[in-house]
Order: sequence, then structure tokens, then C-alpha cells
Amino acid sequence: MPQMGGSIREEMEVALHEHRFLVTKLLESLNTASLPPSTITATRLRTVNETFNKVLEKDRDLLAAVKKLARHQVAQKELLRIEAEIENKKQKVVQYAAQLRRSQEDIANVLRKHRVVLQNAKQKPKGK
Repeated sequence: MPQMGGSIREEMEVALHEHRFLVTKLLESLNTASLPPSTITATRLRTVNETFNKVLEKDRDLLAAVKKLARHQVAQKELLRIEAEIENKKQKVVQYAAQLRRSQEDIANVLRKHRVVLQNAKQKPKGK
């Protein structure tokens, strides 16, 4: 199958259209070959044979495109699953960061209160 720059779907559509065209051409050749024996020539028989071989080749190309599409769909599902997993982990990291920030603020508040208590304790006269 010729390599194209398009999508897998486009490749499949091209292969399918080529296959249909060749099958139609083969049927026309077979119809011509079924004419009375006096009109059948070696060229006509060769044309039927060549067209039949092209149909078989395109059939293989089409099968390869279908298999490629199936692999692509499996890979796409896996990619979507991984992207969802990454997004979930990002959310967990964001939540953890927010929790960490709150914990740091709580620690800073406790330290501030502790300093105030220490300063107040130093300022109180001893031995009342």
C-alpha cells in the first residue's frame, strides 16, 4: 500500500475506492470474456487475469489498512486512558500542593504564636 501523508481513515477510504474500482473493472472484463468464443482473444484473457491480480493486491492493501486502523484504535484508547491517568495525577499533585501550603501556613501561625508567648513570658516580672 502506498504511504500517504493523510490519516488512517483517508488511507482506508482510498484503498476501498481503489478496490471497488478494480472489482468493477474485473466484472466488466469477465463479462467481456464471457462473450462467444470467437470474440475472446489472448489479450482479453490477459486483461482479465491482470485485473484479477490487481484486485487481489488491493484486497491485501485493504486488509492491511483495516488492521492498521484496528491497531490505531487500540492505541488511541490506550492514549486516552493514559491522558486521563495523567490528568488524575495532576489533580492529586495540585491537591497535595494546596494541602502542603496550608500546612506551611499553619506551622507559620503556630511559630508566630509561640514567639508571642515567649516574648510575653520574658516581659513578665519574675517573682510576683
